[in-house]
Amino acid sequence: MVCLAVAYNILNTFISKMAADTITITLYGAIAFFGLVGCAIFWSFMSWKFSVLNKIPGPIKDMTFKNWLIGVFLQVESEDFMEPQKSWWKEAGEDTKLLHYSALFGKQFVMILDADGIKKVLTSPSHEDPLYPKGFEYLARVLGHGLVTLEGQSWHRHRRIIQPAFSINFVKTALDACVPDLVLKLIGCWKANVNNDIDLSSHMGATTLDIFGKIAFSHEFEAMKSVEQWSQDPDCAVELKNPLIEGLDAALTASLTRLLLFNLKMPFMERFFLPKLHHAGVLFDQASDNVVKNAQKQSQLNNGGYKSLLEFMCSDSSHGALSQKELRHEVKTFLIAGHETTATLCTWAIYCMTKYPSIQQRLYDEVMEAHGPKDKINVDTCDKMEYMECFLKEVLRLYPPVGLTLRSASKNTTILGDKIPANTKIVVPTYLLHRHPKYWTDPLDFKPERWSKTAEKDPKFHHFAYIPFSAGSRVCIGQRFSMYEAKLILALLIREFEFIISPSLEGKELRVSSFVTIRSDPPISIRANSRCG
Repeated sequence: MVCLAVAYNILNTFISKMAADTITITLYGAIAFFGLVGCAIFWSFMSWKFSVLNKIPGPIKDMTFKNWLIGVFLQVESEDFMEPQKSWWKEAGEDTKLLHYSALFGKQFVMILDADGIKKVLTSPSHEDPLYPKGFEYLARVLGHGLVTLEGQSWHRHRRIIQPAFSINFVKTALDACVPDLVLKLIGCWKANVNNDIDLSSHMGATTLDIFGKIAFSHEFEAMKSVEQWSQDPDCAVELKNPLIEGLDAALTASLTRLLLFNLKMPFMERFFLPKLHHAGVLFDQASDNVVKNAQKQSQLNNGGYKSLLEFMCSDSSHGALSQKELRHEVKTFLIAGHETTATLCTWAIYCMTKYPSIQQRLYDEVMEAHGPKDKINVDTCDKMEYMECFLKEVLRLYPPVGLTLRSASKNTTILGDKIPANTKIVVPTYLLHRHPKYWTDPLDFKPERWSKTAEKDPKFHHFAYIPFSAGSRVCIGQRFSMYEAKLILALLIREFEFIISPSLEGKELRVSSFVTIRSDPPISIRANSRCG
């Protein structure tokens, strides 16, 4: 018993000492951790407070801790798209070439409002050690490492493998084979509900999704089924129910928490703070893998029909082949870049027709001059409609689907004579640039004729003041595809319908918002009156 008591006392003393040492170590560790965090915050604040960028005009005048912590984040999030930047620009003066502002934790942004400055950034070499990479860490977590988010040699390799898939012959053949049938379904649904409001964005989204699913992936999204359900029950909302789409929508849903995680360089914490979004991302990956597997099966079974874009990517080329993981990332990238942007273009195009009836009539006359009431409309015939081309260019000028482009300075550099430190975010404001009075006569007026081949060239025009598909080596690979698709869809619809704005929106001013692509608030709603009575 005595031995047991002695042993117990020795063990108890040892455990107590261990516990005390553990508490001490933990305490010292916590002090060290918070000390390092405090030093990092102090250093970040002081770097922001005394940054050379503060010489550039901008909204933040007081270099206080509060402004470092929040910056203009809340203002930008709460106001209409580009409205804060427009007000800062107006305050700084119309001749201002650069604007400086900061977001959460002193994250520095420089907006370029000069076409020559934008030319320097967008035409900078991209395939080797780029000076102005995109720096899309956040977007890469959603879409993976595809053409939009890759940098340097990796981007260059993907581009060279994928580029042949966008040959003019493939684009025309694929669109002619796919678009008319799907648009005819849409026409049938609209004719069944001529007196009902049409949520244009949803209907265009469903149409372009099915088109792109077939052409790009040999995949049936069956999004038009939701439009067909709407035609039977107009009170039913058009919902795109598909694992790939649901995964994309959920994964793209922005939140303050996610933005904070990326500003703090802790994206790995996403699964703990945002478990639902993390799970959606997993499902998104799985659905993308299934699309790749299906395309590979289709490629093996293809008996002379045109290949999908993904089938081209699955094939070996002189530049190598993409791995399964790389193919998955490109599926996610093309899903959003390939269907959402064209749907947005068509939505704003039809809105402009409702706003300018004389322009709509001229488009109809051109379509009927090129085709009879029942003639087949294809890409080649649409390509000959010059006014349609001018019209779409003007839509893209005032309502570019992607309203801004981001770059990041990889090292210290100079833009338009101002020093730009490394890691500064460079903003190319396409939406504002397309309305800049320095580069456009009557910049806010909708004038398709300004693009006519016979029109006198605007003396203010600058090629880098019009960049709806970006510019330079990283210009959108699918710009020709998107323009042909939009022309074909709109020509088919214009021949059948006269568009008017929904009575619920008459007299209302639409606000512009941006979530990947620019959208209207409230959503654009129209009525389509059949021209055949």
